[in-house]
Amino acid sequence: MKKFINKRKIVILLLVIVSATSFYYVYNKVKINRPISAKLVFNEILDDVL
Repeated sequence: MKKFINKRKIVILLLVIVSATSFYYVYNKVKINRPISAKLVFNEILDDVL
């Protein structure tokens, strides 16, 4: 049971880190562009990761 909880925590942590870095990447890439395109790029990165 403890191993499962630790694994879950690690997975959540990884997801948070990945989403944060990808969000930062998108923010830098699409600074003043439309939010829709930023969302598309963000979804693309998420699809690549998942």
